[in-house]
Amino acid sequence: MLRAASFSRFSFSLHIPSFLVPYVFPFRFPCCSCSMSSLHSHSQLTSPPHVDEAVDSFTRMLSMRRTPSIIQFNQILGSLAKTHHFPTAISLFQQLQTRGIAPSIVTLNILINCCCGMGRITLAFSIFAMIFRMGFQPNTITLNTLVKGLCLCGKVEKALHFHDRMLDQGFQFNQITYATLIDGLGKTGHTAAAIQVLRKIPRYGIVPDVFMYSAIIDSLCKDTLVSEAFHFYSEMLAKGISPNVITYTTLIFGLCLVGQLKEAIDLLNHMMLKNIIPNVRTYNTLIDGLCKEGNIKDAKSVLAVMTKDAVEPTVVTYNCLMDGYCLVNDLNKAKCIFDTMAQIGMAPNIRSYNIIINGLCKSKLMDDALNLFEEMRRKNLVPNTVTYNTLIDGLGKSKRISCASKLLVEMHNKGQPANIITYNSLLDGMFNIKQLDKALMLFNQMKESGIDPNICTYTILIDGLCKSGRLIDAKEIFQDLSIKNHHPNVRTYNVMINGLCKEGLFEEALALLSEMEDNGCSPNAVTFEIVIRALFEKGSPTEEKDEHKPESGQETQVDENLGPTLPHHRVHPKGSSNSQPEHSKPVEGANSEGDRIPDRSIVSNDSTKSDFTFDDVAEYDIPLEEITLGEHIGLGSYGEVYRGEWRGTVQIMKRLRHPNVVLFMGAVTRRPHLSIVTEFLPRGSLYRLIHRPNNQLDEQRRLRMALDIA
Repeated sequence: MLRAASFSRFSFSLHIPSFLVPYVFPFRFPCCSCSMSSLHSHSQLTSPPHVDEAVDSFTRMLSMRRTPSIIQFNQILGSLAKTHHFPTAISLFQQLQTRGIAPSIVTLNILINCCCGMGRITLAFSIFAMIFRMGFQPNTITLNTLVKGLCLCGKVEKALHFHDRMLDQGFQFNQITYATLIDGLGKTGHTAAAIQVLRKIPRYGIVPDVFMYSAIIDSLCKDTLVSEAFHFYSEMLAKGISPNVITYTTLIFGLCLVGQLKEAIDLLNHMMLKNIIPNVRTYNTLIDGLCKEGNIKDAKSVLAVMTKDAVEPTVVTYNCLMDGYCLVNDLNKAKCIFDTMAQIGMAPNIRSYNIIINGLCKSKLMDDALNLFEEMRRKNLVPNTVTYNTLIDGLGKSKRISCASKLLVEMHNKGQPANIITYNSLLDGMFNIKQLDKALMLFNQMKESGIDPNICTYTILIDGLCKSGRLIDAKEIFQDLSIKNHHPNVRTYNVMINGLCKEGLFEEALALLSEMEDNGCSPNAVTFEIVIRALFEKGSPTEEKDEHKPESGQETQVDENLGPTLPHHRVHPKGSSNSQPEHSKPVEGANSEGDRIPDRSIVSNDSTKSDFTFDDVAEYDIPLEEITLGEHIGLGSYGEVYRGEWRGTVQIMKRLRHPNVVLFMGAVTRRPHLSIVTEFLPRGSLYRLIHRPNNQLDEQRRLRMALDIA
């Protein structure tokens, strides 16, 4: 008699629901014939030749005068199960039952495997009950198959409970069981529980193996806990467990995921030195990681090594390269790879088409994208939700809303489910061309279809209402977000602050900015650009600032705390490059406890262009007589630096204080005293920067800065 366990040994942080293994009950296969026939009828209409041969052999064996041993029938059933022809195997088993041929435990194990492979767990446990009824005892294969079936269906908690109950009944499990449980826990996000299983199994006499460690490493890497993954890798080595290709491939994936590509390449070389041959998945993982970082050159080098080692590239390999080229805006090379695939007899799949369609949409080549979409259908490739979403987004951004709306209707007609991304893309496009009423109708249609709006949806809605002059409605939706359990992100705040500023409600905008920071949402460059624009339009001036006087051939570096938010601006002299202010003295009243200096300084190079535009340069021109120079700070990369004061009252700007932003106030544009004026940071690191040895920027860093600005 099987008894229910009162707890699960592996339920540490999991709340295991009650799961009863079916008790023994009379099992009549004819009662299940309806289910079995149904399963068989859904098998593919045309079977491969080897399947037909297997069925013919099975039928001939049944018609023999002297019936062959069940072992021979099991061989055919087993071969069908291994090739995933589960319904066919079940149908043949029914013929055995009809002829009165008694199955063995092996036969029933095969049948359980077929049911699990089709996700029919209840039926699998019915056959498990039949094992007891027929006087058999389940063996380790039986138990492992059921555990695997539960894990494949995502029912890992039930698999754990089943394990405990069978263990209480005296049944034994092996390494395969625990590797399956650990893998199942990891794949369902229960990494901590998987680790606890690994730690507890030695008490059952089970020695952890490479598969268990690889499963945990895989789970940790997917959680971007790569350092912890390498801890388990080191533990493996210390215990004398040799990593295999799966272990290394998983670690390479983790390194790529966190952007440590050099380390990923080093690990590939290391595994090859250990005579562990990378497989196609290993190479594809590294190529994909490099391409996602835009490093196509190294990705092609890895591809060259791959082909040299006689590992044939797959459609996944080419998809990674196409995706990489599209990422760096080299659509022509991506299309070239796409065309090459067809030439070498490798048919592009849906993902291949989606990548090129996405690239075409990003390049505003919507007609070409639609033509490729039609080509997909001509080749009997069924577009998926990603395909439709990409096209709808591209059409929306190209203001072709009518065409985008037709695609949404087509999705419904073809049974392709639209998701929140579909509706968000179309809503955004409708608002952009002022189709407010249609957008609101679509919003209601979305909710009626059972799709809940997310914060992106509400942000689009608020932005559209603000731009349509319906600020009151926008404010009402914004205020209701917390009631609907949605938390505004920086973009949501930005569109609301922008809407308030456009209507001249500057005090409300500043109050919202303060609320934003209080709620733990940090403003970004766009936030401050919006408010500063409004400040300039309102006409407000200041507080204590730095004055940076440019000198030819020199550049100012920025404290990394300033981050890539609002740039400092330099106004270049229009005449001689060696014009120098007569009263040059050094500036930043910074104390010298500065932070380290970043590589990504944000300084303009050969332009007065900034991230925010001004209708007239005069709006931010500062007369020299309004500036009073004070403490001399030093000589920066662009010129002399002073701590000074700009006469005027810009107290309102104090309300915009943010640790990652230095406010740009304006510039002195009249020779010979060309200068830029920014807010002064009492505890900045400018003093330390300009007094360190060799403070001139090298060519590489200048180029990096120029790329940042561009």
